[in-house]
Amino acid sequence: MPVSIWERSSRVIAAGLAVAVEFCVWGLGWLVWGHYGRAAIMLCVWVLMVAALVAVPGVMAFFPPLALLALGVMISIYALIGFNTAGALMRTLEKEIPVTPSAV
Repeated sequence: MPVSIWERSSRVIAAGLAVAVEFCVWGLGWLVWGHYGRAAIMLCVWVLMVAALVAVPGVMAFFPPLALLALGVMISIYALIGFNTAGALMRTLEKEIPVTPSAV
């Protein structure tokens, strides 16, 4: 039974949104697509990272340049992990959702 173009395009849009959300909240995109093991691990790591993102610069507030440096390092780590987990989800979804060229 062929899949309608509407159903296929809605799955592709949902996959794109899941990848975009995965960059911001690690594990949420995996959770949406039913990869519960990876989702649980990444959500726990995300919670720890958000706590560290607030705590580390706060602990170093006695020396403001060091606090700014720590904040920059923490944001860089956040972005690095976010890009990596979103990329892994994108590669997984490319295997799960075959995208065929449209006849437009």
